[in-house]
Amino acid sequence: MEIIIPQEVKEKIKSHLNSAIKEAIAGFLSVYESEDTCTGDLFRLMKTKRARTVVVDDEKWGGKWKWSIDYNKFGSGGTGSTESILGFDGIFVLSIIRNGYVEEKTLLFQSKIEWRKKDIYEQCKKMLPWLGAATIINYTEESFDTYKIEEVFNNLGEKAEKSTLQETLSGDFLDCNIGDFDLHYDAIQKKLIWRDISSEYVFTKLNLNRKLKIKIEAPNRFPYESVQNKKEISNDEMLLHRLRKGYSKFDVKYIWNKEELESIKSEFDKIFNKARNHSFSEKENSIFLEIISEFNRQYEEKSDYFNLEELKKKLTDILNSFVVDNFKNQLKDKEIEGLQYGLKEFFLNEKYKHKGTIIEFIGSLDDNLQRKIRNKIVQNFHPDTMINCSSSIKYFCENVTKTINSINTKQKK
Repeated sequence: MEIIIPQEVKEKIKSHLNSAIKEAIAGFLSVYESEDTCTGDLFRLMKTKRARTVVVDDEKWGGKWKWSIDYNKFGSGGTGSTESILGFDGIFVLSIIRNGYVEEKTLLFQSKIEWRKKDIYEQCKKMLPWLGAATIINYTEESFDTYKIEEVFNNLGEKAEKSTLQETLSGDFLDCNIGDFDLHYDAIQKKLIWRDISSEYVFTKLNLNRKLKIKIEAPNRFPYESVQNKKEISNDEMLLHRLRKGYSKFDVKYIWNKEELESIKSEFDKIFNKARNHSFSEKENSIFLEIISEFNRQYEEKSDYFNLEELKKKLTDILNSFVVDNFKNQLKDKEIEGLQYGLKEFFLNEKYKHKGTIIEFIGSLDDNLQRKIRNKIVQNFHPDTMINCSSSIKYFCENVTKTINSINTKQKK
């Protein structure tokens, strides 16, 4: 999905948001009796009285762009509230209108004045299904700061690395680095709707507390997607239907770089750290163990693939070195290239049609040279050195040593 907001438009919105947040911080001591009051005052200052126009001079995206900010209050906290059930008490919405069609990106938030780590930990745990589209706002007299839910969760409710609310809204949110376009709140039907990890559209019914909407209207025309069917789920099923965007980054099936794989593993472990004493219900614990187990299965399969590729490269390098070192003065470059290919296929391809020719060739070498290549390969690939390795790696090494030892069955000519 290509979402374009011209820089000129973003700068005007950023300037307005930064000024409003600065004014809200200055008036904090007048409204600090509750999070809801602070959020209400902040939203009031962010609201624009009218739509504002920005003229953009660009060949493709140029024209009159309009933007405005409005807010709604739908309910309040307490037993049965959105906060007590799902962990958040409001949302930010970026609404982009193009050709009469609306695309909306949503960011969930939990606001706090007093930081009680036990309560915040429980709320972070509830918000984990929306990883990548949720944040915590901490209101203080000095600044309004935001924290990533996964980092606070991993710290068992302790504060983690922070950003200012200005940086989060004026930077990451407008730049589409956080929030999700497949997450929506229907205020009329009181439904939170999202696309889950299986790309299925689901919803749960709830009464949201507060919503602030940044609305941007583009002058251009674009095609749009059709509306998706949605399935209702219960609150207990939430972790089974995690937000697709936040969790798809942990799908490593299509990762082809070992460093990237290890980076994803490190990030995953920071969030789902089994060594930490997280407090889960029996059902939550079973779901989290399932999440961890599935990721570890994918990680081990992909890690095994990279390890096999490294072994194959090591074997190929040994064979290439053997050929070049011992035959560079006896064979032409073309013959060496063919021999390198033949040796590689001899070890890596069980159905290689010229196996007999390669065995005959190695068997025809003098004893010292033959022993040298055999010892080098057995030294690096003997199954006894692979005791703690996966079955596929063990099989590969067994096949390599079996193949090189098969030369002994052939009579030298």
